[in-house]
Amino acid sequence: IYAAGSTGDSLTWAVGGEDARVKSQGENITGRTPAAANGFSPGTVAPVTLEVESWAAYGLVGLKLSETFNLTAEGRYTSDERKIDINRFDRRTGLPVSTVRFDVEGDNSPSNFDYTLSAGWKFQQGWLLYGKAGTAFRAGSFNTDLGDPRGAPVKLTYEDEKSRTFEVGMKGDQMPGLYLSLVSYQTTTSDALVQKDNGCRATNPACPVAQTNFLDNGGKAQVRGGEIELSYRGQFLGGRVRADI
Repeated sequence: IYAAGSTGDSLTWAVGGEDARVKSQGENITGRTPAAANGFSPGTVAPVTLEVESWAAYGLVGLKLSETFNLTAEGRYTSDERKIDINRFDRRTGLPVSTVRFDVEGDNSPSNFDYTLSAGWKFQQGWLLYGKAGTAFRAGSFNTDLGDPRGAPVKLTYEDEKSRTFEVGMKGDQMPGLYLSLVSYQTTTSDALVQKDNGCRATNPACPVAQTNFLDNGGKAQVRGGEIELSYRGQFLGGRVRADI
């Protein structure tokens, strides 16, 4: 649900909220040829239950200070409650299989406030100079396979990844039909999510089985960059021509 409006020509606004409730249930079934080596088992079945309760509130205010200068502020608060329950059973006997690895049960409650602040200045006809600063996050969740206990430990949950971005740019019409955009940005991420493995592999005598991949928080990361875009639209030999770089 949301509401939006404006006050005169100088102020625009929006406020709203969201609520989502999800319960997902399913089964992962693995088959194999029954043999004496595997106890004549036809495979395994893994029931999975995931529950998510999520709500968010957000707002935006835009302020036009003059015909050429404006400011915008946006904010959003998100809160989740997540629960997961996974186990794995033998399809012949119904008994749990490798409970240390596949008995996954846990919950986490990621929440965060994100914002974006931006300013734009039309310093001449057809040209805009702008800057913005904002934050974002990826909510923490679960690793659903805890791996062979002989390998490195796999965490059930991983924490939120959070980032902060600064961007400045200029864009406009260099001449009729020719559009130019110049952008420079920097993003700093804390608790960056990275994929790891538990070290198991055929060449590891301590854990000679297939590796288990999982997500974990890897620390701080930073990205800097710039972009240049040129776009031309015009007429050529009686038809339309378009070129983008």
